[in-house]
Amino acid sequence: MVVGIEPRDMTAACIRAASINLAERGFSALKCFLLPVGMLDSVPRPHSPPRVTIRGGFAFGLGDMSQRVGFFVDGFNLYHSVAQFSAESGDRSVKWLDLHGLAKGMLPLVGPLATLRSIHYFTALPEHLYLSDPGRLRRHRIYVRALTAHGDVRPTVTYGRIARQKVQVNVAGAIATGSIWREKGTDVALAMALVRAAANNDLDEAVVVSGDADYLPAVETLRVLHPRIGLRFAFPRGRASKELSREAPKSFTLTSTAYLSHRLPECIRLPSGKSLHCPVEWRRP
Repeated sequence: MVVGIEPRDMTAACIRAASINLAERGFSALKCFLLPVGMLDSVPRPHSPPRVTIRGGFAFGLGDMSQRVGFFVDGFNLYHSVAQFSAESGDRSVKWLDLHGLAKGMLPLVGPLATLRSIHYFTALPEHLYLSDPGRLRRHRIYVRALTAHGDVRPTVTYGRIARQKVQVNVAGAIATGSIWREKGTDVALAMALVRAAANNDLDEAVVVSGDADYLPAVETLRVLHPRIGLRFAFPRGRASKELSREAPKSFTLTSTAYLSHRLPECIRLPSGKSLHCPVEWRRP
């Protein structure tokens, strides 16, 4: 660690000239230089205060001392965890889960200076159930609308699709052919959004709410292209991944208490002035 170095021979004019040169070549000077802490007083200040993050005695980056955290929620991975807990506990009210509150509750696990920057929610509408289980489709639509109308940081929603997939099963030595419905596109959309947010300098830390090991390539890509971005996983209850834990050792697991402690209000006021109510099936007794 290098602390308190004050090399007076490197003047502010030299730093400014280097910054202009780098800017002309498409680089940000403070992203390319590691400045010893003692040099900060000699750097010319812009009209707005610079963001300075100090790690290991060096200062780099732009903005204030806070850590901007973006949450990327694999909706189906989280839903299956919540649904499992709901079945085990007999409490269906946990399905009215407040993602905004859940994200804020995770911030202390990221760091004492962590602030909520964004929430990205990836899901798919079960439209294949419009005849067999229309209530499930209706509740899902209500839930997504509630998420986007609650909290000071509103989730952005990206829809995938649910497609029929053929499967073959060996039953008593005979091959039986059938089909199941599977969610498609969520993992790819989430990975692209993660890399795009890093490329746009929209965050300092990323939290992926999922236990799907298919995100391993996204971890490796982010580490190579944007090594300054911290990444961890928030594993939904019962869905932790050893592979992801090895690649992102600061990951943690959500508990049933987290689900129970963060629930959307029973009634949410929409921008139009109308009210949105929790589905009867998910209301607390």
